[in-house]
Amino acid sequence: MTWIDVVDSAVKIGLGAILAGAFTYLNGNRTLDSERRTRLSTLRRDHIEKILELVAEIENKYSLHKWRLEAYRFWLEKGDGTKAAEEQLEFQAMDKQLYLTLDRFPKASSILLLLGEQDADSLLWSFRDAVDEWVQWSVLDPTVFPKEDIQSKVRVISEARRKLLAALSRAWTQS
Repeated sequence: MTWIDVVDSAVKIGLGAILAGAFTYLNGNRTLDSERRTRLSTLRRDHIEKILELVAEIENKYSLHKWRLEAYRFWLEKGDGTKAAEEQLEFQAMDKQLYLTLDRFPKASSILLLLGEQDADSLLWSFRDAVDEWVQWSVLDPTVFPKEDIQSKVRVISEARRKLLAALSRAWTQS
C-alpha cells in the first residue's frame, strides 16, 4: 500500500464521515422542528379548548339566568308572591355567578391575542358584551319588559355565540 492509497482511503473515510454527520444533523433538526410544531399545536388546541369551556360555562349560566327570569315573571303573572320571591332570590344569585364568570374573559382574551386570533378575540368581546348587556338589562325590572324584548336580546346573544364558536372552531382546526 502506497502513501497515495492511504491518503485516498483517508479522504474517502473523511468525506463519508462529513456526509453522515451532515445528514444526521439535518435529520435531527427536522425531527426537532416536527416535535416542536406538534407540541405548539397541542398547546394551542388546549388553550382554545379552555376558552370553549368558558364559553360553554357562560352559555349554561346565561341559560339558567334566563330561565330564572322567565320563572320569576311566570309566578308574578300567576299572582303567587311567595314563589315569585323565591325565584327572584335564585335569579339574583345567578346574577352574581354570571358576573363572576364574565370576569374571566380578559384572561381568555389575552390567550387569543397571544395565539394571534384577533378575530376570535373581537368576537369573544362581542359575546361578552351581549351577555353583559342582558344581565344589566334584566336586573333593572324584569317584570316590565315585553317578551319581544327578551327574545330580541336572546337572539343577539345567540348570534354572537354562533360567530364566536365558528371563529374558535377555525382557530382550532388551523392548529
